Amino acid sequence: MTFTASLDNNPLRQLTKNGRRALRLGPTFDVVIDKRMIAKEIPKRAAMAISKVFNEMLTKHQRYTTFMLNDYEVSKDWVFIIIDFIIGNVKVNNTFALRNKEKTFPQEVALYRHAVHQFGMEHHAGAMRATLLGCLNKDIHMPTNASLDELVTLPDTDPLYNFYLAMKDWKKEREARKANQREVQRQADFERNFPTLK
Repeated sequence: MTFTASLDNNPLRQLTKNGRRALRLGPTFDVVIDKRMIAKEIPKRAAMAISKVFNEMLTKHQRYTTFMLNDYEVSKDWVFIIIDFIIGNVKVNNTFALRNKEKTFPQEVALYRHAVHQFGMEHHAGAMRATLLGCLNKDIHMPTNASLDELVTLPDTDPLYNFYLAMKDWKKEREARKANQREVQRQADFERNFPTLK
């Protein structure tokens, strides 16, 4: 059985209530991250209609009912919000925006990055992108280190990433800092495992 729900031709917000509810019908799947069940019984049609990545994954592996996501690439907190968005929008009368209830700038950027760049949900992140750009426009001070650390994880083609010209320099500094931290940790691990004789 092949599902062909596609956002390219039929955006979720333009579907009728009954059209969105029809996306709940049919097979479901579960999502596991780091050996923990994150979500059960996600409607395949809804996930395929909303997320390009889920669409590709579920089309390629139609018989699978459980998918393990790599915890090095995605955060279970953001995946949970994204899945809640998918399931919620096919149950309610009116669609709602993808959002994070915590509302800190770094967390919003992290959710945006997961939704757009890891799950292919750019159709649903327009309001979030506009809000984040608005925050950057209003902020007359340099963003916090935490904010910059999240912004530089975006691809350099993303409008949020391109907002600051200095972003690439910050990214290089961040990568050098992380490389230094990894080297210090590697040295500490080596010394712990192979102590030198004095």
